[in-house]
Amino acid sequence: MLRSLATCWAMCLAQSSSSDVASRSTDQRSPAGQDVATATAPSCAEDDDACSDRPIAPSSFLQVEAQLAMISGKLGLHQLSSSVVSSNVSDFKWQNLMNPKDCVSGKSAQDAQACHLENLDTLASAHFSAFPASSVTLDDFEDAFKAIDRAGIAASECCVIQILNNTVWEIGTCKAQIKVLSTVLQHATSLPDVGSIPDVEMHACKVDQTPLLLPANGVRVPFLAPSSVPEARGHIIPVPLNERRGLSSQTFPPDMSGYHAICHGRAAFDSTDFGKMIAGERQCLPQSATPWSRKNNVAFFRGSVYADAENCTECKCRTDDGLCHDCSPGCRLHNYGRSCARPRSRTICSRPDLFAGLEGREEFNVGTTGDFVDECMWELNKYLLVIGNNIGWADRVQDSLFKTSATILADSGAYEWFYPLMIEGLHFIRADPTVESISDVVRTAIGRDDKDMTQRANAFARLVFGIDNVARYTAMVAKAYGRVQAYKPSRRVPASRPCDRYDSEMKAQVERYVERMLKAASSRHPQ
Repeated sequence: MLRSLATCWAMCLAQSSSSDVASRSTDQRSPAGQDVATATAPSCAEDDDACSDRPIAPSSFLQVEAQLAMISGKLGLHQLSSSVVSSNVSDFKWQNLMNPKDCVSGKSAQDAQACHLENLDTLASAHFSAFPASSVTLDDFEDAFKAIDRAGIAASECCVIQILNNTVWEIGTCKAQIKVLSTVLQHATSLPDVGSIPDVEMHACKVDQTPLLLPANGVRVPFLAPSSVPEARGHIIPVPLNERRGLSSQTFPPDMSGYHAICHGRAAFDSTDFGKMIAGERQCLPQSATPWSRKNNVAFFRGSVYADAENCTECKCRTDDGLCHDCSPGCRLHNYGRSCARPRSRTICSRPDLFAGLEGREEFNVGTTGDFVDECMWELNKYLLVIGNNIGWADRVQDSLFKTSATILADSGAYEWFYPLMIEGLHFIRADPTVESISDVVRTAIGRDDKDMTQRANAFARLVFGIDNVARYTAMVAKAYGRVQAYKPSRRVPASRPCDRYDSEMKAQVERYVERMLKAASSRHPQ
């Protein structure tokens, strides 16, 4: 009875939603009589009070939708996704997005760069292929704030990035990962070959679970996020929001380990550890200089296995069909989403499952973060195993590609922005996210010499992750996003420039650091 009621309710809501979409698509003129494609959002000056009612945070949603969400969550029903993108993703893999060219083997630096730019253009176009030109209206963009609310994502985890007159603006308070993106975009506007970026505004969310939560909650616009999954194809566009390499480290100066450093100029970025890696400098000598024949003949893994992983058992997730169906509140939390019928390899159970099956095997050295091994020591092993966690991905592939060990990716289907550029067997080794597949792949790999693969992976990483090329890709994404928008955005408030706020924060951090150092020196040498 309850399922019938929920199904009926969903159908009614679908008809209502379809009517709303239809009314927007058939009435292609604004109230002022302008074509939607050329209609301009309400303009505002920085000090204009009229801007105050422009939403920059999600508003509350209708009670009936909340009730439907509750019922759908209990029954494991998918909420309605956009009609723009097909729901048939059973055969989609990130490898299907494009057929990348090998841009490093036997090519000059100039030819490699030209080849790579062609790959980047193909990738950006593929991500937005599901959205026709001028198909996203201002109403669609505003409704996305409600989708964030419906998905249960805190407004502070998402942010709007605008590019107006080739200037990048962050709307509201953007989290550090999103500031990485806006900072790189700002750098893109300074590159002569990028050209002017047409006015555009883009939604971005840093939450790992974004690809599973937003498409099921009526989002009709592209969202930029750290990763995507097949279910979110066309909705969620993975971009450089790298938590491991884009953010700060514990080194000094603060926040100078990743892309943020470009705020202080090219020399500042080049002087960071990451900038030196891009230039080809090894950060883990002498370990990285270990000859292949003397490396440990194992696949090495270290990573967190959540302390509450026992819930994977308590949830009694049925795995006979490879899916996780239990929709109790606790299990929904661990499966990230109101619908629990998703592959177990993209649940929080994935890493504990694989860890338990691989631990103790002769050809593996796997351990948790409690069994700490300095990362430089990782390169004493021939293979580095990457096992996803949140929604089936881990943001360590990028760093692995710089190492002198070969990367084995347990591919759950989740992917970061650069995955489609990688070529299996050339830059990395792929395995299905099962104990059997990983074991077979490792046993086969151990008997061969993959030193050449690590050299190709290193060259690939230096080409792909250099800040200029990352900036060029984000500019391509911004231009593609602009092509699908059917309106000209105007400045929202509060707005700030990416590096303006960063510079003030950096100054304060440096002042606090100097003050601490002076106090420490004074305590050691009292007068």
